[in-house]
Amino acid sequence: MQAKGQLATGHIRLLLGASIVAAGAAVAATLFYLWLTGAPMRPAVVLVATVGVAMTVLVAGGLMTLIYYSNDSGHDRRAGGANLSDIAPIDRSGVAPRHAR
Repeated sequence: MQAKGQLATGHIRLLLGASIVAAGAAVAATLFYLWLTGAPMRPAVVLVATVGVAMTVLVAGGLMTLIYYSNDSGHDRRAGGANLSDIAPIDRSGVAPRHAR
């Protein structure tokens, strides 16, 4: 049986690899769409589209990877020390609370 750290590291590699593949596919689809619509394929257009789409997909994939890593490694359970009884209930009456004087 794998330790939590090894399992989390394996998931990181898998998710980052999937993010890189997804970024490549998104860039290819974007460039194909630009070519299909007859947009001018100047080097600046290709560069901006490639970098913009790739970075967007990679940042989204990286953030999702961090969420899964945090959960798999146990950081979420260690950070969740607050009790629900310690949290004040939400007043949904719409009336501003009166402060004691």
